[in-house]
Amino acid sequence: MAFTGNLKEFGIVSLLQLPNTNRLTGRLTVEGSEGSAEFFYSRGKLIHAACGEASGKEVLSCVIDWKEGEFSFESDIACYEKTVTGDLHHIIMWAVKERDERKKREAELREAEEAKRSGNPQNEETKIEPVVIPDSFLAKAAHASFACVVDSKGRLVAASESEGDYRESIKGYLKAVQSFIREYPQAPVGKTFIDAQSFSLGLCGDADGYTTVLFAAPNTRLGILSMELGKFMAELEKSGFGEKYEGR
Repeated sequence: MAFTGNLKEFGIVSLLQLPNTNRLTGRLTVEGSEGSAEFFYSRGKLIHAACGEASGKEVLSCVIDWKEGEFSFESDIACYEKTVTGDLHHIIMWAVKERDERKKREAELREAEEAKRSGNPQNEETKIEPVVIPDSFLAKAAHASFACVVDSKGRLVAASESEGDYRESIKGYLKAVQSFIREYPQAPVGKTFIDAQSFSLGLCGDADGYTTVLFAAPNTRLGILSMELGKFMAELEKSGFGEKYEGR
């Protein structure tokens, strides 16, 4: 089965699903104003995608907004590269989410640039100095190397002192946690744990929109990390330390 057409008459999402629905094997080529993309199917399953230097499911996030262009499907063309795995519908949903997040980032960047040109920095309110958490508080969590509190805007409002090298080693992960909380401020309510190669991470949000984050030694047992996170948060509450950063 071979076919050709125009994206103005047949949307890109429906087009990507057509070989899948009909269990086709072959190559779907899409020539758009922004470039050319190829999608290879085997019995309806998308197994490989390429567009310029991009390959795999990332290609779908690149083409998901294409509205103009020509497409063609050639049957029985084998492909030995496999860069795509998983259900096509889930991948399309992922691509839509990636597209939305990319547009949001681009909009925020434009707003920041406009604010900078106008002399009114958009993110000036986020530049606050975190309150230092005393070592005596961190001692309540014997396995912890670093602790901090993040508000619902993703700002670091309190942090323990730590060696420069260690703080630098977790910098990227801490930024990711801050970004996640900023995007989904209600998500961390309750305890969440992550076990990475170089550390174990526990975080817990409260009803006031503050999330306590604890970085511990790698492979720390979940039960121990949960207990120490609870003790640390109890110490913050009992001492009234939260009054130093709440409402900032």
